[in-house]
Amino acid sequence: TTHLCQAALNNQVKRFIHISTSEVYGSAQSIPMDENHPLQPQSPYSASKIGAESIALSYFFSFHLPLTVIRPFNTYGPRQSPRAIIPSIITQLSTANRVSVGNIYTKRDFTFVQDTCQALLLLAQSDEAVGEIINIGTGIQISIENLAAKIGVLMGQSVELVQDPIRMRPSTSEVDQLCCNPQKLKKITSFLPRISLEEGLEKTIAWFLNSPAAHKVEIYHV
Repeated sequence: TTHLCQAALNNQVKRFIHISTSEVYGSAQSIPMDENHPLQPQSPYSASKIGAESIALSYFFSFHLPLTVIRPFNTYGPRQSPRAIIPSIITQLSTANRVSVGNIYTKRDFTFVQDTCQALLLLAQSDEAVGEIINIGTGIQISIENLAAKIGVLMGQSVELVQDPIRMRPSTSEVDQLCCNPQKLKKITSFLPRISLEEGLEKTIAWFLNSPAAHKVEIYHV
């Protein structure tokens, strides 16, 4: 992150969009979660993202690098890594109704990739976004258990969930809820995600069922 910020500064880039993550918030202390929600490094991944945000913002404050920090909640869609929860459920259901997962009770806010990209483009063009931290999400959360059931309905499959210890996060590292407050995004760009979870899942299912990744269900990608 330091090297990228310095290179951007040296080359006088017009805009720098730093992609962070909603995981910097840790488990929700309030719902929905706005940009002022306390940060909590509940995993090394979260800690690395908090550190990267700090480096990026230091270049804005110290050197006026025209930078925006983005905190996307869970983005999903075609071409996503097979290790992510939605592709994992889809690819497993493509061959059987038995689906191995981790914690089924955690709740996440899922945004279709097209909406995330549209928000990023609008923020990159907004002078009001410079120096700001901005969430991207829908404001709607769903448990992994209910998500799997919804995917099963769309695929015409019954779903038997099996909690696999290998896929479970350490209990004190698990983030119980992530639900976005997208009002700052809406205020700056007038944009809110438009593709419903059902529509986005249908598009994602169609892509993965026509992808070689759908035939590698025996591999757990870590």
